[in-house]
Amino acid sequence: MFLTTWKNRSLILELTKRDFSQRYRGSYGGLTWSFAQPIFLLAVYTLVFSVILKTRWGLSGETKDFALILFAGLIVLNTFSECLNKAPVLITDNPNFVKKVVFPSTLVRESATIGANATIVCGITIGKYAFIGAGAVVTKDAPDHAMIYGNPATQHGWVCECGNKLDQKHYCSTCQKKWDFS
Repeated sequence: MFLTTWKNRSLILELTKRDFSQRYRGSYGGLTWSFAQPIFLLAVYTLVFSVILKTRWGLSGETKDFALILFAGLIVLNTFSECLNKAPVLITDNPNFVKKVVFPSTLVRESATIGANATIVCGITIGKYAFIGAGAVVTKDAPDHAMIYGNPATQHGWVCECGNKLDQKHYCSTCQKKWDFS
């Protein structure tokens, strides 16, 4: 992770610059708000909790110790919350990133059935008449007539063209067909 970050440091720097310029464009004070807001928040919290409510942390219990511990906690909290708030809209705000990435095609063959909320990894082939259960996470190709479900998805039998599960001898009791999957 650190090696990837180091290799892409110029991209990260450019994206950070763009984010700051977009976030504070048109605001009074501009970029100074990114420094002023945490300092103001620290001052208010220190005043309320350390001076007014007399909350004490640390060995000495002084106001400066409280402010230092609070500042360390606010840095971690703000970093974590910023990542959680930015992550969901990162792709939608930057559609050009996705356009430049080539995702392998997923092939769904004739009459395959895919249940609700099933997740299929890119590049997978779902065979003819295959049945993928609801909520399955498919990470491997599904052969023709396979019944697949679970997380991760595994094969639990075979399915006929009519949609019924085949017995141990690959015989469908509904349409009277016998299948050979060898």
